[in-house]
Amino acid sequence: LLAGAQALRMGPDGLLYVVSEENDRILRFDADSLEFLDVWLEDARLAKPTALAFDPDGAACIGSYAGDRVLRYADGELSVFLEDPALDGIDAGMAFGPDGHLWVPAFGGHAVLVVDPATAEVVRRITTLASPRMLLWTPEEDAVLIGAWAGDAVHRLARRPGATPELLFARARPSGLAWLPDGRLLTISDTGGPIHAVDLSGPEPVAERLAEDERLA
Repeated sequence: LLAGAQALRMGPDGLLYVVSEENDRILRFDADSLEFLDVWLEDARLAKPTALAFDPDGAACIGSYAGDRVLRYADGELSVFLEDPALDGIDAGMAFGPDGHLWVPAFGGHAVLVVDPATAEVVRRITTLASPRMLLWTPEEDAVLIGAWAGDAVHRLARRPGATPELLFARARPSGLAWLPDGRLLTISDTGGPIHAVDLSGPEPVAERLAEDERLA
């Protein structure tokens, strides 16, 4: 049923959507009990889907890792939203930013594309990252954190004109980023290595190891 879990997203209906890469499906679960509800979408055109983001109107943008394009699913219809030579291996961190644009990490393209959802125009290309996977905005929405898998690092990109990604801290193959209730940054590596909570409030990041399990690989 679930083969190769990728992006997990809360939908506009309050349900949890889980992208299943290896069988071209998107599943729905109850967000509280995690009970499986149904296969929301199954289509070979998804071509190893990894990413999912809902726009303000409730339409779904779906990143196809093997198809190297972003699809749009609305009103029961699946269509191509964006194709670009840089979209080599769209990864799970694709999301709408506080600027209203769709941010698309391309693992094989070593780039993040920023896309105007109204026109599907690429308004910015960030091309200095080694296999970006995950994106996470700061609580203040003044910067985006980017996990660069091949670079073994988490970068910070300030939300100001002309800003470029700056190294925040080293982390082996970062594949998950999330904010903890205490304000620390949760980081996950897909090597089966440890889960860390990183305190970013001081002059230097301070990491605490929370767990380590080979099943996280």
